[in-house]
Amino acid sequence: MQTQIEGLKDIESVLFKLARSTAKGVTRRVLTKGAEPMRAAAERNAPDDPGTPSPDLHTSISVSAKQKSSRQRVATKEARNEVAIYIGPTRAGYPQAVMMELGTFKDPAQPYMTPAFEAEKAHSLSIIADGFGKELDKTVARIVKRQTGR
Repeated sequence: MQTQIEGLKDIESVLFKLARSTAKGVTRRVLTKGAEPMRAAAERNAPDDPGTPSPDLHTSISVSAKQKSSRQRVATKEARNEVAIYIGPTRAGYPQAVMMELGTFKDPAQPYMTPAFEAEKAHSLSIIADGFGKELDKTVARIVKRQTGR
């Protein structure tokens, strides 16, 4: 499957005209909305052990702008013009999440994130592509309103 998105140069040029914090906020909101179908699919795919108390793996999958693992946070420093969104289980919700996804020498893999990504990547991309235009229009309208007082 091949996906093509046009107009990214136009979006980039508008984002670079905005204040960095505003541009990052716009991008973060759009990416968070785009990640939601993947999060929902991962939640549906996640194995559930009825014998364990809540929070369980399927209820702990979230979308966040912050990396939950301190080890990973050290390894991936966000540059000044970068925005990252993370999808996955929270550390408190289910510490065995990686072992469930990849398996161990004793237990076979029960992937839930990879199938969610594969199933929803095109849908998420279309949400992101549509979302940038709408979000930028709203942001520019707010800026103009603030500057003109109307």
